[in-house]
Amino acid sequence: MKYPSFASVAVLPVFAALSLLVQDPFFRPTPLTQQVRPSRLGIIAEVRPDERPIEMKSVRVQTHIVGMRATTVMETVVYNPNNRVLEGTFSVPLVDGQVVVGMALDINGKMRDAVVVDKSKGRATFEAIQRRGVDPALVEWTRDNSFKTRVYPIMARQSRTVRIVLEQDLTQGSNGFQYTLPMTMTDTVRSFTWDVRVDGFGTIPSVVGDDQERIEFTGNGRHYTYKAERANVVAQSPFVIDVPVAPSADVVTVNTWKGESVFSIAATSPSVDVSNARPAPSTVTIVWDASYSARLANREKQLAFIRELFAKWPNVAVRLDVVAHTLVSSRQYSVRNGDARNLLRDLEQAHLDGASNLAAIPCSTYTSDVVLMFTDGIQTFGPATTLACPRPTYCIVATPTADSDRLRAFASATGGALVDLTTSTTAEAVRALSTVPLVLERIRVVDGTVSNISPSTATTVDLGTTILGMLKGASATIELTYTLGGVAVEQRVVLVSAERHARDGAMAVRQWAAMRVAQLAANRRANADSIAALGLHYAIVTPRTSLIVLETLADYVRYDIEPPASEPELVAQWKSHRSTLELSKLTHGDIQRVTSMLNGVANQATPASAQARTRSAKQGEFVERTLVASEDMAYDMAAPSQAQTPVQTTPVVQPSGNGFQVRGSRASETKVFVDGLEGVTEQFTGGLGNAGASVVTFDSVSLWQEAQGVKAQQQPKQPTEPWSSELQSLNRGSVYAWYLQRRAGYERVPGFFVDVAEQLRKHGDSAAAIRVLSTLAELDGENHRVMRVLGRRLLQYGRPQEAIHVFRDVMDIRDEEPQSYRDLALALDAAGKYQEAVDMLFAMAKRAWDSRFPEIELIALNEMNRIVSLRRAQVTTAGIPKELLFDVTSDIRVVMDWDADNCDMDLMITEPDGVVCMYNNPRTPSGGKLSRDLVGGYGPEEYTMRKAKKGRFVVQAKYYGDRQQTYGAGATTVQVTVFRNYGRANETVQHHTIRIRNVRDHIDVTTFDV
Repeated sequence: MKYPSFASVAVLPVFAALSLLVQDPFFRPTPLTQQVRPSRLGIIAEVRPDERPIEMKSVRVQTHIVGMRATTVMETVVYNPNNRVLEGTFSVPLVDGQVVVGMALDINGKMRDAVVVDKSKGRATFEAIQRRGVDPALVEWTRDNSFKTRVYPIMARQSRTVRIVLEQDLTQGSNGFQYTLPMTMTDTVRSFTWDVRVDGFGTIPSVVGDDQERIEFTGNGRHYTYKAERANVVAQSPFVIDVPVAPSADVVTVNTWKGESVFSIAATSPSVDVSNARPAPSTVTIVWDASYSARLANREKQLAFIRELFAKWPNVAVRLDVVAHTLVSSRQYSVRNGDARNLLRDLEQAHLDGASNLAAIPCSTYTSDVVLMFTDGIQTFGPATTLACPRPTYCIVATPTADSDRLRAFASATGGALVDLTTSTTAEAVRALSTVPLVLERIRVVDGTVSNISPSTATTVDLGTTILGMLKGASATIELTYTLGGVAVEQRVVLVSAERHARDGAMAVRQWAAMRVAQLAANRRANADSIAALGLHYAIVTPRTSLIVLETLADYVRYDIEPPASEPELVAQWKSHRSTLELSKLTHGDIQRVTSMLNGVANQATPASAQARTRSAKQGEFVERTLVASEDMAYDMAAPSQAQTPVQTTPVVQPSGNGFQVRGSRASETKVFVDGLEGVTEQFTGGLGNAGASVVTFDSVSLWQEAQGVKAQQQPKQPTEPWSSELQSLNRGSVYAWYLQRRAGYERVPGFFVDVAEQLRKHGDSAAAIRVLSTLAELDGENHRVMRVLGRRLLQYGRPQEAIHVFRDVMDIRDEEPQSYRDLALALDAAGKYQEAVDMLFAMAKRAWDSRFPEIELIALNEMNRIVSLRRAQVTTAGIPKELLFDVTSDIRVVMDWDADNCDMDLMITEPDGVVCMYNNPRTPSGGKLSRDLVGGYGPEEYTMRKAKKGRFVVQAKYYGDRQQTYGAGATTVQVTVFRNYGRANETVQHHTIRIRNVRDHIDVTTFDV
């Protein structure tokens, strides 16, 4: 027994190293050769060039193995050596059978446990509190079968402590069960401690792996312990504990949870000869995942497995289906005398590109004896689907981040199985397919009452299996029957006693809940409510539930989240205050609120001259604002542009030059109007209420010109990307090959993939363009920014059905944001699903959203009424109040939105007479109208002119500012859509996508003539 050498270790536990993200790093224009690429544990670390990375002060790991179940507690202390506050993101890629069951964060020097909440509620709460600079932490599941732990803030030159609790089933090893603690890291940890306890086995466990020094477990009966303490550790290989299994060493556990008694039986399998060979098939279908994410798979091991398998099956006809975002190709091969060289060559040379679409697998057409499906099971593109195959299917996994639950459920339903090459050798995997398996044929309750028992059908077993169920009385006797090739080889009974087998904790309860979630994984969207209910009831993280830590009692009350039971005093205070304080909840169906908002906008007056906006207290921003007292945010929101009764004003501030005048009302000094001026410092020496003169300074003459309606100076179009000139010089035949060669340098830069796809499309290679574009879905597990860019590009490419699937995924991820509703509705409209689009926009309009999306309901009503106007015979409006149905037709409509939250982009339209319709001049004498200035979300902002004036219109976008809290987001993708004859039968549409990188960038988008 040896321990890994600690001469060179960079340890971070399963949740990996700290990632410093203040925006997504995906839109950086520089190649990723300067960034740390994710390891198999998903480590990302990025700081400014002049800053130091987060330091790992200490990692303490506690592992407790009971039967075939292990609990791992990992406590990490990180230190921020920089002079600014950072947000940390821990990535937690999970191995098969692993689930996050706990998290804690240090609050005021004490560890506070997280509580389980609905995923959408958890994320919305986290981000709302984060905007106030308070201390939340969040653990949520992402669709690449990973967990992200977001922690904010990590203060400058201070430490934070994060605790993660994992539970997992042991995997099968060569000599018994195995427990693996992945430790392949790049950073040095100052102090590393690992405590291990193994219970319930009569044989001494051992630690295996590469480059190990001798260690010994200390035995005490059937319990074994080990403790390691090291300094300055850098782990280059995982720690693996072998736990040899003694025959009939069944381990029974009973836990009580909310009045339920749940049991688990870690049942070892009978010792029988399982070397009987299965008959070799004559036909085999291979499904080969050639998506971009397949590059993470162990290709050498996959090919070695096929080579060894066909040595066992030497004469077979093979159908090869290569699948990515669609069925890429389908070919036939003939393997004779084990010679599969042609097949292996083609597999090795297959390009790995595009998204993963399991729905593209033509399962219903398969007639072969056996199907081998090489995939990670993670769908990133296409419709949600429940895999179904008429032939026995074996899912071959070769990447640690596979959706094993989904693949196991699918394979088992076909009579096949999951084969995990990450935990077994190729010889073991081949043996699993080529020999008759041992089967747990039947589980029968002999005495007592048991419900919800699992497995409920015959199950292939290896060294052992876990049997779970609910015990309804004091005890029960359960009979297990094992068969081999249909012949019974052993029958034995196991006693389950609520008294004798009772254990503290809830390991069996969470194991049962995780098993039920795994069974529902075959179609997570259809089973979303059931999965959420299981996660909430049994306190585990699932695709629909998250763990969250809040700092203050007020936040627990405000967001209706019960504090952790480990702090009973806080829970008691929460219950007391909860009954008296108004909860922060989203409201639905508030038609009166929307109607009042609509009436307020309809009554707005058109000013004769432009108004300028005054400077806020925010570091040089210029906005016409009032301070909004919001429980969700602590920054300014734009004030509504409502009709104002003329007030008697007195010139209380005299300018130092240029003849400008600032007018304020003595009756109410909460509002200031500035004629002929955009920027005014707030350093008024006399104040607005003082009749004495004050000095006003100006930022620049150009700002004054802008406020006066003088046409803004047009800047060059979009900035040139580092790849642009070379890409533009390529001919059609060389673009894709060039892309494959350059791709590795831009793996986290979506703009590169978008531009390559556009160049391919211009050359007429639409198939390659869509494949490259779909790769955006593979770049990050659940990055809604990237997915929205993908969906909108698909719409522009005339692929609305595929865009619908992308936007449904976005809604699953960000259903608390109105843009998710709007994007999906617009895609439904483009696909001809008009009623669904109307219903979606109406649902968006009547829901109250976070205060950083002011009056977005009116945008939804505008777009809803456009569909109604164009498709009167195809939609019904029976459920929509008449006051929300109105004419929206107009000569011109321009709408702009963007992909970055907490970002202030300005839409600016220069009309033919030179007047600029913009944030400080939203109503022009010519009839131009601009919607609410949105400064905290993703837009949209819209400009309309019902009767257009003749002449040229100039559309511009300005990056006014942002409140991002991480470094490195790079460019923000902005989409501008120009409608002519909006809502009429002769409507025309033009889409424009630009990237804006720097605050104050002012970019021309397009011009058009009327």
